[in-house]
Amino acid sequence: MTEKEFLILYKERRNLKSIREAKERLDSFWKALFDVLEEDKVIIKDWGIFEKREVKSRKILNLATREMMMTEEKKVIKFRPRMKMIDKVNELNTLIEEEYEH
Repeated sequence: MTEKEFLILYKERRNLKSIREAKERLDSFWKALFDVLEEDKVIIKDWGIFEKREVKSRKILNLATREMMMTEEKKVIKFRPRMKMIDKVNELNTLIEEEYEH
């Protein structure tokens, strides 16, 4: 699903006036999430935990040159789903599989 398709679905489910309004709401959510992640983790009940992690540098092999190199340290956002979300995804997978079999 593309971002535009998702925004159309979100607009319809929330009875919003336009795709622009849906995008503004989605952008507002992400901005708030990233603002909080600068200092803390975000826990969304029954959904999961977003947190910023630092990935240390490590040795890698450049396959083109066969040269050993070091990656740079970087920050990543990690999402750890809660069991309720995992169960929901598994439930959806089961429904999709059943639909596919028919």
